[in-house]
Amino acid sequence: MELPHVGEHCSNKDCNRLDFLPYKCEYCNKKFCENHWKANDHSCENQHKILDFRIPTCPICNLPVPINRGEDPNYKVENHIRMGCSKIPGKSGKNPGQKGAQCGFDGFGSNGDMSGIPKIYHELIDSFWPGPLTIILPRPNNDLIPDNILGNVQVNSTVAFRFPSHPVARAIIACSNLPLAAPSANSSGKPSPTIASHVEADLRGLIPLVIDSGSCTFGLESTVVDAVSNSLPTMSSENVEISQIDEYNLTTNTATNSDTKQLVKIPCVLRPGGITVEQIMQMKNKNILNEPKNLKTQNNNIDLWKQIQVYGKTFANKVIESAPTTPGMKYKHYSPQAQVSLFIPQSPNHSNHTVENNSSIKKEMIKSIIEIIQNTSTTTKFTNKTLEKSSRIDDKEPTFNNSNEYRIGVIVIEDGSFSWNKALCNLQLENNISDNQKPSKYQISLVNYDFNSPKKPSTNILSSNRNDGDGFVNVIVAIVSGIDGLGNSMFGLLRLMDDFNVEKVLVEGVAEIGQGLAIMNRLKKAATIHISH
Repeated sequence: MELPHVGEHCSNKDCNRLDFLPYKCEYCNKKFCENHWKANDHSCENQHKILDFRIPTCPICNLPVPINRGEDPNYKVENHIRMGCSKIPGKSGKNPGQKGAQCGFDGFGSNGDMSGIPKIYHELIDSFWPGPLTIILPRPNNDLIPDNILGNVQVNSTVAFRFPSHPVARAIIACSNLPLAAPSANSSGKPSPTIASHVEADLRGLIPLVIDSGSCTFGLESTVVDAVSNSLPTMSSENVEISQIDEYNLTTNTATNSDTKQLVKIPCVLRPGGITVEQIMQMKNKNILNEPKNLKTQNNNIDLWKQIQVYGKTFANKVIESAPTTPGMKYKHYSPQAQVSLFIPQSPNHSNHTVENNSSIKKEMIKSIIEIIQNTSTTTKFTNKTLEKSSRIDDKEPTFNNSNEYRIGVIVIEDGSFSWNKALCNLQLENNISDNQKPSKYQISLVNYDFNSPKKPSTNILSSNRNDGDGFVNVIVAIVSGIDGLGNSMFGLLRLMDDFNVEKVLVEGVAEIGQGLAIMNRLKKAATIHISH
């Protein structure tokens, strides 16, 4: 795929590859791809000056990016774009990862002008943009946003806006000089894509190209926040921080003809994601912190972000359900073809609840695996079941020997207090079976996967009690490292289980705090069976 005016073709006569981050040889001043930038690799005409060094060029402004020996050129170019490439509107001189940085979005750039943006969002934007945050804004009073972007124009008068941090997305925005409509790049209801091959598998024949800039940094979608819609819960506006109130989030309640009360809308997370509720609640409001003491009222000002609600947990609304303002709010979503059973841990009573507290749910999963093996082995008539064509389109789908097997998938979390390898190698199956039943035959297969690697996923046999030709249950296990590992690989693993053609998938859930809230939001929608403990 080629973007006009982005990147340059490699000057090596045998290559001519279009490189998004071309390197300039400092000796012959020609541009090369990552495979030929070294002087030896392109037979530089100035061999006598050879030094092992490369100079990256910004794909947007086309200027060299200063770099010291040993530094990562990709990191330096990304920082250059984030901190204020001259070709990006509203450039900033600050690091957006630090508090107080301004994003380069037209209308509120480095000068802090946020005219037209509801006041309630100012601190949120200042803290988390660019990044995995989507905010619901009133539809502009012009023809810039067409009706079909709204989904249901009769009901919805708002638009979801996001400002990404990825340098490739930023480059595309800068080149197009237009707002871009960006729906999820997957078939409706299916697990979200996290690598380019997922997109191509779902949308093959429907889109002309796929821009591949690697796997997602965080495996879940952005957090969606709404602070202006009319369907939000409300509270009294009395004593609410004045810097957070304007015509966008003020409303009135007329309980009687003579009693009119002014209310303010309470912000709500419609979809948890990369920015946690805890991060939003801990966000510091500079207007409250910087207010002169002699101007403060007797009562403490109420910060609306400390009152934030989570849709589906602390409130619900039929209007929102009938006409969702953001994707992923439907009940069944993110689902693979296989039946998913989600094992849900008990609600934590304290903030330091972690995966180490989930020993009971791990034991329950082991019990369920044993029951499936025993029930399937003694009641199922095995047939020669070959792997069906998977959703992968790169001919790297997993393969098995042609065997009589019934497959189930298991996605679990490894932590310091529980060894899944040890537990799966020592399954205690019941031996008290009737004369007409055969002993349970099974195989535990451990998945080796790396979604950033071009190598196809494979399996290693962890344990087995079957003989060649036996009908058996193949338990295909994917072990992730901690909650972050589950969040990063969850969608990819659900798709991978479909590639393995499993009948069922058992997934270990996590506590709904921090990133666990977003993970469980997706898993609960993907699962048809919820098992609580």
